[in-house]
Amino acid sequence: MSIPACIVAGIGGILYYQNRFSDWESWSFLWTLIPGFVGIGTILTGLFGEDTRHNLGHGLNLVVISTVLFLIFATIMQRLNILGSYGPAVLLIFLGIYVIVRGLVRSRDGQGGQDAAG
Repeated sequence: MSIPACIVAGIGGILYYQNRFSDWESWSFLWTLIPGFVGIGTILTGLFGEDTRHNLGHGLNLVVISTVLFLIFATIMQRLNILGSYGPAVLLIFLGIYVIVRGLVRSRDGQGGQDAAG
């Protein structure tokens, strides 16, 4: 139940912020935080439940992707200017490298397990 609770709490926080500051346009980039809410719920599930290592890794992966997407969309919508004009492109490149490296690490771990078993 921690994943749905984190999603509802996160969207509630977004709606509270938008209502408090009348910043309804912010939804154009704040939606990218929803996968991060799922990631936080997955991390909590790992901490309080079973399969801790898998849940922590999966949750952290979702939080990283959500953060990068938030930074990209906030910069494109000109609400965040710390990255400069090339920031979204650089973040997309780093996100691609992150995904490739994670895939290579997982495939290497999978091959090592098959060799030992076979």
